[in-house]
Amino acid sequence: MSSRAGGRQTMSELKLRRLVEHNQRLREDLARPRVRVSEASASLIRYCKTTKDHLASP
Repeated sequence: MSSRAGGRQTMSELKLRRLVEHNQRLREDLARPRVRVSEASASLIRYCKTTKDHLASP
């Protein structure tokens, strides 16, 4: 992106930069590994059943 003399950018250049940055964040979010809700729920239930809670148990 080019900028005007004096380091000032036009509105369209600022909008383009914001869109490019937003697009990059979306791509990073898309690449993030996901876990299905059913798998996460099963894992949480398994953890709760196998881990003793010292605050709740007498």
